[in-house]
Amino acid sequence: MHANEFLSLILNVVTITQILTAVVFAIMLVATMLNPINLVIAGILAVAWFIVMRTTSEGSIEIACITITRKNASFLMTIVSGLMAFFMMKSLFFVTLASGSALSLIHALFRDSSKQKSEDNEQPLAQEEYA
Repeated sequence: MHANEFLSLILNVVTITQILTAVVFAIMLVATMLNPINLVIAGILAVAWFIVMRTTSEGSIEIACITITRKNASFLMTIVSGLMAFFMMKSLFFVTLASGSALSLIHALFRDSSKQKSEDNEQPLAQEEYA
């Protein structure tokens, strides 16, 4: 097998692995978002973002004797949103990793390798028949 053929074979397997992982991720994301608690958290975050953007629309807001700029409020809300997303979807990463790895392993075990070419022969490899 030449280097170019080997590289194209590796790229083909990586592409299939990425596609399978993306499909599993999308399914798990929908399943995660259908959880009522996650929907409530997402709604609360959306309302919080709306309130922060609305109150800082003039550039800043003063609470007690502290002035909070829109940039600082957005930065804080980004951190809060990231933490909430992590806790909402922490199992999603591991489920996606495990199922994507399992699908890749199944693909590797059951793929049809008879269509691959050998170094000496330009014809696809075929299983030898024993009489």
